[in-house]
Amino acid sequence: MTTILPEPVKSPQDKRLYRRIRLANELDVLLIEDPDMERSSIKDDDASSMASSEADSSQEEQDSDNSEDEDGSGDEATAKGVKKAAAAMAVGVGSFSDPDDVPGMSHYLEHMLFMGSEQFPDENDYDAYLQSHGGSANAFTELEFTNYHFDCKPDALHGALQRFSQFFVAPLCKADALEREVNAVDNEFSGVQQDDSMRLAQLRCHTSHEGHIYRKFTWGNRKSLVDCPAAKGIDVRSELVQYYKENYSAERMCLAVLGGEPLDTLQQWVLELFSAVPCGRGPRPEFSNLISATVSQGGRLHMMPAVRQGHQLTVTFQLPSLLTAYREKAEDYVSHLVGHEGSGSLLSALKAAGLASNLSAGVSESGYERNSALFVFDVTITLTEAGLRAAPGNGLATVGFLFGYLQMLRTVGPQQWVFDELAAIANLKFRFAEEEDACEYVARIAADMPHYAPEHALCGPHLYDTWDPSLVRKLQGYSSPIYLKCTLTACIRTGVVTHQLCHDRFELPYVSLPLPAELVRSWEEPSEAMMRALSLPPRNHYIPTDFTLRSAGNADASSNGIQPLATPPQLIADAPGLQVWHKLDSTFEVPKAVAYINITSKAAYESPRAAAATHLAMKLLEDTLCETTYLADVAGLGYDVWPEGLSGIEIKVEGFSHKMALLTSTIVQQLVSLKADPQSFDRIREVLARKYQNANMKPDRHASYLRLRALKHLWHVDNILLELKLLTPAAFLPRLFRDTHITALLQGNLTADDAMEIASSVRAAFPDGIMPAAERPLDRVAMLPQASSLLHRAPVKNAEEDCSVAEVYLMAGPNEVRLRAALDLLEQVLSEPFYDQLRTKEQLGYSVHASTRLTHGILGFAFVVVSATFGPGHADERIEAFLRGFAARLDALSVDELDSNRQALIAAKTQKDHTLADEADRNWEQISSKRYDFLAREEEVAALEQLTVEELQGVFKALLVPGGPERRKLAVHVVGKPFAQKLTSAAPDGCTMLSDLAKFWEDSSKYAPVVGATPSVATM
Repeated sequence: MTTILPEPVKSPQDKRLYRRIRLANELDVLLIEDPDMERSSIKDDDASSMASSEADSSQEEQDSDNSEDEDGSGDEATAKGVKKAAAAMAVGVGSFSDPDDVPGMSHYLEHMLFMGSEQFPDENDYDAYLQSHGGSANAFTELEFTNYHFDCKPDALHGALQRFSQFFVAPLCKADALEREVNAVDNEFSGVQQDDSMRLAQLRCHTSHEGHIYRKFTWGNRKSLVDCPAAKGIDVRSELVQYYKENYSAERMCLAVLGGEPLDTLQQWVLELFSAVPCGRGPRPEFSNLISATVSQGGRLHMMPAVRQGHQLTVTFQLPSLLTAYREKAEDYVSHLVGHEGSGSLLSALKAAGLASNLSAGVSESGYERNSALFVFDVTITLTEAGLRAAPGNGLATVGFLFGYLQMLRTVGPQQWVFDELAAIANLKFRFAEEEDACEYVARIAADMPHYAPEHALCGPHLYDTWDPSLVRKLQGYSSPIYLKCTLTACIRTGVVTHQLCHDRFELPYVSLPLPAELVRSWEEPSEAMMRALSLPPRNHYIPTDFTLRSAGNADASSNGIQPLATPPQLIADAPGLQVWHKLDSTFEVPKAVAYINITSKAAYESPRAAAATHLAMKLLEDTLCETTYLADVAGLGYDVWPEGLSGIEIKVEGFSHKMALLTSTIVQQLVSLKADPQSFDRIREVLARKYQNANMKPDRHASYLRLRALKHLWHVDNILLELKLLTPAAFLPRLFRDTHITALLQGNLTADDAMEIASSVRAAFPDGIMPAAERPLDRVAMLPQASSLLHRAPVKNAEEDCSVAEVYLMAGPNEVRLRAALDLLEQVLSEPFYDQLRTKEQLGYSVHASTRLTHGILGFAFVVVSATFGPGHADERIEAFLRGFAARLDALSVDELDSNRQALIAAKTQKDHTLADEADRNWEQISSKRYDFLAREEEVAALEQLTVEELQGVFKALLVPGGPERRKLAVHVVGKPFAQKLTSAAPDGCTMLSDLAKFWEDSSKYAPVVGATPSVATM
């Protein structure tokens, strides 16, 4: 019998309909009907194609490397804003439940469920179906749950659910797939061994008490999943199947389904497909009653070497689990104050003392920090060199400031006005929430469902409805010096860290020392001078109060007869030194706006020194404004500023529109009057120097950077770093703001008058000369010689990195709509077979992908393999072999297969933007690139409709297949540690080695800049 549960409270902005049900097998389900989702009648659910899996979770990783990027992949990254159907299943068992004899079992099982089921036995059936219907899939394993999720075209939802449901009914877990997939797990593990955050997590596990669940090795690798079990006579497949049967039970699962169908239809589908999920294993495992509740011994300092340049001290306090106290959010109250960056904050005091450059505090969303056993409250302090060495050394001087701040909080007591501000801001963010990516949305909801009452399934993360000062005091009691644990991650290899083997899996050196009792006692009695520098934050005057919508009807028409998916912005001013674009929103109906401002100056990137000075100015601006802009950011109005190469400086302001003009003015006025005292200058320069030193640590980012250095004008990061060290406070910005041109886009809840007022104030702030629009510099892309095969080799930047990368880039030519359509359709058609062959079958590496590239208006296609087990030369050979073999497969492509892929691609390109920011980003891409092709999506769809099999085959054979008459290849090999001895300057047969990338760019013929005609100024 199906039970109807209370309907969740939703945002007033949310047009979707919700129904919470529990099936007879006790599967908990949230059904979501989106009435705006375009859908057609259900088609053949068993349609197959030659399409691609996106199950490679490494694609979701966020990377902070400071490598310069190109315009983007594909066209305007339209997939960012697609409106799709989606579903997610959160299974209430994770790595905490791994059997002791097979560490990593939960993660291994997650991989295996993608490898076919009794009803759909082909290993790539699920991925191929999704890709042929404009979708993708992924999964991740947490400590207490495993999350599987997908998205697809709305009319493919039923077929996708058919395949998805079989993960939880009858997966095959075939022996041959088991052997191959362990390589993927092992490659994934190899890829994180040089990641400082993963190393810190592993150290946290290893230093936990013996027998505590935190000691588990959750990643899994070949040794834990194959070698050690085999030595003990364990049949891993039998163990895995048994583990699945014992733990994958319906009452431990939460399913979220988002579609365009009526709720009754969605419910019927779920009943039809998921009622067969087995049940009867009882509720999900729960770990609140551990024999040893304390994770590790307090009062200790652990130290380990960092991979990246920089020093971080993490101060850790263990709290009781607060999963059921989500209405009170006492831990968020404490983290808000400890992690605040406004005046009187802990960070401000540390900066003033020259000890730290950044700080974060709180209980993260990771399962390591937030679970049923306990919460972990971390304060992570990014140390300066002075902060690392200040007495008593090892960054511990900063801990005294931390306990001074905690003492101040105890002295003033819990403050309801602080909680009320947090509640007001959270309410605004929920009230005016915009749509999330469909896949991310259902994945988050499914994971949240067990922890919130049914009516709070949506609003639970934003709910602050119970002020409990006693709980705040209780949590503050856990922040005693006797309970803390400090972990120092430092890039100094000698003198700070002595080598001691941490774990036979990570091979991580570290040292553990007790904190001196006298030092710990001193932290309990902070000095009066320190206490005078610390205070509660000021009240937040950036909290918006005006939510009036200024929207008006927009005419959705274009001059060339193409019906636009979204109304383009209008050019409302085009004067010497100032170009202003504007769009008053009438679609998203939220009191928000986005402002993009480009300040073009030839002096910004004319030399490595100029590039260093420009970037330093941006970092000094952020530091100077920190105490003010942090308040705005907390209130839902954020900004970013960055150097944009030849284009100068870009500023983005985004959030509630009420105080946008105030924040924009504050930013610009501070920029033009920028000064720095010697201490701040040295501190910020040190931060930026580390950023450049850490650039391209990830091998795949390194490969992309090297390719771009051959294709466009980029100063080498090492040269910029060298010049950065020579800059002085008196002479680092002498010419940056002479002769400038301002380009601005203001979009959202702002009138044209509002937009002109903001943009004009920006122009007025730069009176020292005007750059004519025609003189704005443009990036020029090197033209690879026809029928060329060029190769550049380089070692990995981190000598201990095992992963190598082969990136094969094939240049196509200027961004013409029919060529773009053909390349995008080729990506749609070949990416899944490419992934299936090189990743699944050949097991070359964990990360394998192929995509269209757009570099300043020049199209290309890139194939990338990241591998810890094979060298880049072998990966390059296998990429070429795949392309040779795929030619025959493409020749056999039927009209039906072409049309299936064509329609999937069109569906992705014709969906609406999720949010105001998505639409503004897309518009700004056209403005900043000076292409002004706001109907690029619509034009490409029209070209796709007309594209024939013969045209597709012709483009592939001319541009991509080895030996093609118009093929122009640039391969970049980044060589990891296992293959470093084989690094050679010799070129393989048929290749030309590139050693000096900058000289290659200088000597090459260049494409003409790909720019469009500037539209006429609109009448306001």
